[in-house]
Amino acid sequence: MQLTCHDCQQAQNTTWWGGYRSTCKGCTARAVARSLACFNAIKNDDQADLKEAIGRLFPAIPYEDARALVWEWWQHDHSQQEAVEP
Repeated sequence: MQLTCHDCQQAQNTTWWGGYRSTCKGCTARAVARSLACFNAIKNDDQADLKEAIGRLFPAIPYEDARALVWEWWQHDHSQQEAVEP
């Protein structure tokens, strides 16, 4: 996982760290991973909102790459649970 700022580093060490930086791709990916859109994509197999959020928040990054960033944070936050990638 690429840690791009102090808040990402803290979140890596403290699972539910609440600090975010608006200019950090890692923080944005972490926010998406903790969103209702991501939850619905994984638990309810409803990926429309997640795809829209990723496309809107990462316009300069290919969708698959941005999705991978989000998925890394989801796995980090839910490492004690079995997760199925959306």
